[in-house]
Amino acid sequence: EYFSLDPALIQPVALSINNISDSSHPGPSNSADTLIDTSLAFASSPPTIIRSLALIAPPSNIYNVQPDALVTITTRSTSPDSIIPTTQSHDPDSSIVSEADLFAQDEWVSNIQALFLKPLDYDKLLSIAHPGPTAAHVSPLIYTHIHALLSNTPLPTDLAPGIRFKNFTMNGLFASRLRISIGEGVGDGPVRSAWAGLLLHMVATGHWAEIAPGLFTPHFIPGIIPSAADITAYKTYGLILRLTLLHNQVILPISPFLILLLSHNFEIATNMDLINKVAPLLAIRLATWPPQKLFNSETGEFEMDLTNGQDPMLLVVDLIPNVTIQYVRTLGEESLKVIKKQLTAGLLFATTNYLGIQTHPLFLALKSGFNDDFAETGSTTSFIETFGESEHALRLINALYIGKTVTNIEQVIALIRTQPIDTIGTTLDEDECRKFEKLALKSIKRFLRGHGLPTGEGSENRHDNNANHPLFRCKEFLRSLTGSEYLPDQHILIRFVNLFSPSQRLASNVGAHIHVCTKHMDFLLNDDTKSLLTPPDANAPTHISTHFDQWFWSIIDTSHDEYNNA
Repeated sequence: EYFSLDPALIQPVALSINNISDSSHPGPSNSADTLIDTSLAFASSPPTIIRSLALIAPPSNIYNVQPDALVTITTRSTSPDSIIPTTQSHDPDSSIVSEADLFAQDEWVSNIQALFLKPLDYDKLLSIAHPGPTAAHVSPLIYTHIHALLSNTPLPTDLAPGIRFKNFTMNGLFASRLRISIGEGVGDGPVRSAWAGLLLHMVATGHWAEIAPGLFTPHFIPGIIPSAADITAYKTYGLILRLTLLHNQVILPISPFLILLLSHNFEIATNMDLINKVAPLLAIRLATWPPQKLFNSETGEFEMDLTNGQDPMLLVVDLIPNVTIQYVRTLGEESLKVIKKQLTAGLLFATTNYLGIQTHPLFLALKSGFNDDFAETGSTTSFIETFGESEHALRLINALYIGKTVTNIEQVIALIRTQPIDTIGTTLDEDECRKFEKLALKSIKRFLRGHGLPTGEGSENRHDNNANHPLFRCKEFLRSLTGSEYLPDQHILIRFVNLFSPSQRLASNVGAHIHVCTKHMDFLLNDDTKSLLTPPDANAPTHISTHFDQWFWSIIDTSHDEYNNA
């Protein structure tokens, strides 16, 4: 869908971020004429952000990014630019997805969408319109609507003014297309943001355990008779997981081991190669069991190397209470194998009852939502059957999970491609354009390698507990340009422009325009932005906040997941 913005409809804000304590609330209003004032002092008044979801044709002159030392400048007769070849991944080989895995996933997605999603007329499509401006307001409502459908209760009617849910039915959920708009944003960007928020809302309901950073699995507590409400909740979770895969949304932060347990069995779900790739810290702990045997010179026998407070004994104490070192040393080989399964289940599924997980009432409810027919698809194949044999299922899981989580700043930088300003037929100085494009790219990379919120005069005084994480800026950059903190399947484009159209007054004023649907940013090179691009700042240590850092942060700051909210 194409989205165009009428500047007359925008409520402008004071550009000094000292006046903004919560970016979801517009600041003081000015006249619309303020938006086209080009005398903008970026250093003291970092601009705000506008996101457009307009679809554009992919540009033909796109270039890769590499660390500065490897940059080579090559001049071409058409669009000269810094030609920067792609670097090799800094991650271990285990995080690289094979072409065979990716092909299997593409083929599977096409197959399941053909089997279970049906095209509907435009006026019958499920449609959600939220005045926004944030996806965080939409996601809980989607959850309550899906829950209501499964519990056969009326859909919520006490929605705030301006919120519209249309054709929210099972057939609508299983249509080949979902329509979600947030604020002024439409298209794939809001759908990605809303669905990512839906999964985060789901795992925050109290029924889920975080087994590793960013990986969640539901609780299956043995011996407890679940309530009817819990059964419906788990059925809702299962349906949401199925819809996530059908609509080709990012399945993280849901555990891959849960998906394999739903589609296959405990043995397949606890594949050690997958654990090593997806949850290496858990794999390290599991690798300590069974305990190593060392020779005891006093007894003349080999004994298990066990120490309280260290793995594997710490692992046992954490998951299997009342087991002592003395007791473990009396166990035979078969008992040690059983404990290995208990420990594996405890780490991956938050319960050591590995034999009873798949017969637990809550697991059966989850599986019902994941696999049962809820819409008129006409398919005689069940959803679980599409996963195929274990080898095929593992290929799918590899493609769905491996390499999606940001573990290294260079992963994000390696995704960036640039498109230079086309100077042919213009009076623009080509050398000057290339110089500032190179400085801009270097400044962006330097910003991503930095830590925390930019500080200094004009910076927003905001506390964020996550800001000091070394990957904080990279994840915010990804959220801003892709609608998700996970690594996308395609590149991110920085497209340099020297002019925006007259209809893009706000973009002209702030110096950038982000397109979430197509995962790219239009970066305006004019006198104001050029004043931020200096060699000293581009080469400054990453712990120092520059004026460029303050401005660029104001552009990508999506802590409230806003769409077109000035």
